[in-house]
Amino acid sequence: MKASGFSLVELMVVVSILTILAIVAYPTYVSQVTKTRRTNAMGLLLQDAAYLERCYTLNGSYTLNGNNSCTTLPYLCSPSSSIYNTQSNNSCDSNGYYVISVNTAPSCPFPCPSTSSCVSSPYASGTAYLLTATPQGTQISDGALTLQSDNGQGWANNPSKNACSWQ
Repeated sequence: MKASGFSLVELMVVVSILTILAIVAYPTYVSQVTKTRRTNAMGLLLQDAAYLERCYTLNGSYTLNGNNSCTTLPYLCSPSSSIYNTQSNNSCDSNGYYVISVNTAPSCPFPCPSTSSCVSSPYASGTAYLLTATPQGTQISDGALTLQSDNGQGWANNPSKNACSWQ
């Protein structure tokens, strides 16, 4: 009578093949997850910028004449759990990947080459903005993303990337 099943050698071959696949696939998976989280933060920065531009169009200032209601951004955290963040204390969950903040009186020049010339240093409050998505948790090594009122994009704190582009 012949025994059925797998031999130890056959099992070891299968285990070795699976190990090689895991060694190759896992770093690629982690890289893609990091890129996906970064892309989500970029999208939220653009939506916050659209909100600020809408406020500027209606009021002539990014700060609504000294009142900070325009700088209460609709998206403070990435990932966003709803259309508008609902944190009552304007803070993000520690499980988030990016914390988004705005500076409506950024220093001149902006961190990245700007299409507009610097007139004063710093800009008069409410005439420009600098949005920053600061990574936290597992994204911490990715570097902060910035978006300027003149649409300049930056990738700060990450020397391995082009500092003045999201690419």
